Amino acid sequence: MSCIGNSIGAQPNKPARFARFAHFTRSAGLVTPRLRGYALLLAAIVLWGANWPVMKAGLAHVTPIWFSAVRFVLGAATLLALQGVTGTLRRRAA
Repeated sequence: MSCIGNSIGAQPNKPARFARFAHFTRSAGLVTPRLRGYALLLAAIVLWGANWPVMKAGLAHVTPIWFSAVRFVLGAATLLALQGVTGTLRRRAA
């Protein structure tokens, strides 16, 4: 079964499974690609900057190995959920 199709919102040569996310790539009104880039950069800076205080507070309550284990489990769960939402999660053929 081919992933490329002409479903609603699909773009030529783009997989149809990502058609539901097409609205994320379009500029809406006053939001230019440059402004969107700056907003994403600001979000990355804030998230990266908030990392140190969160780690400091977390390490006050648990050991470093448990903190790392929880961090990796949360990261894996987030990536699994993201793959489920985007439809990129696949099973191996038996």
